[in-house]
Parts: sequence; C-alpha cells; structure tokens
Amino acid sequence: MRLVQLCQLNRERDISFGIGGTQTLTTGPSCLDGTPAYVASIVTPDEGFAGTVILDDQPYHQVGTTYVTIYDRFTDFLQFKPSFPDSIWATLRRATWAWAAKADKVSDEWVLSQFEVVSPTEESSNEVVYWDETF
Repeated sequence: MRLVQLCQLNRERDISFGIGGTQTLTTGPSCLDGTPAYVASIVTPDEGFAGTVILDDQPYHQVGTTYVTIYDRFTDFLQFKPSFPDSIWATLRRATWAWAAKADKVSDEWVLSQFEVVSPTEESSNEVVYWDETF
C-alpha cells in the first residue's frame, strides 16, 4: 500500500533582496507533492491485513519581508498494488483537506491574522491518479 498526495498551492509573499516585488507560487490541481510514495508510506500488509494508515503532514512556506498568504488544498489517495505480474496501483480511499494562513510583520514581530485548517473528508474511491507537475 502507498499514499499519493496531490496538492494545489496558492502562496504569495513579498521579497526585497534589493529588487522589491512579490513572489507568487501557484500550482495546478494535479501537482504531485513530493514522490509517488508520499512520506515513505509504502506498507507491505500481511495476509488479512486490517488497520489504520496515519498521515502526519506539516506544510510550511517561507515568509516574505513583510507578509505571506497561503491557501493550499490537498488530496490524498490510499492505493494498493497486488503482487501479480504487471499489476498497477489501484485507489481504495480518497481524502481531501486544506489549510490557509496570512501573517504580517508589524514592528519586527510576525502577527498571524488568519489561520484555518479544513478537516479531512474521506470516501471510498477507484479514481485513477495522475499528475502533470511535481512540487
């Protein structure tokens, strides 16, 4: 079994570094977060395996000179690959979640003005997972 995580990132921060301006990071909805086996999530189940898969994710983004805004959405897919020749990964479950934050630097102190985590929702799925970019 493995966990595949796709992400859709929307992040902005100001940068100075002598040139000024803003830096925006935006990905499409089919962006692979890391590698196909997210966070070393490959598990080899014993016969009759039943259990819980736990994902502990700690997304982050560097702050800018005076502000940073973030809105990230994630879709996680729990997949199984039979041990037969020419088998492919098949999706069993799908979970979606998100987080958002905004912080501003005020008098050399960072002030968090917005922070929200959208709790995961999960469902059975047989969706074929694909991605067209990697973060």
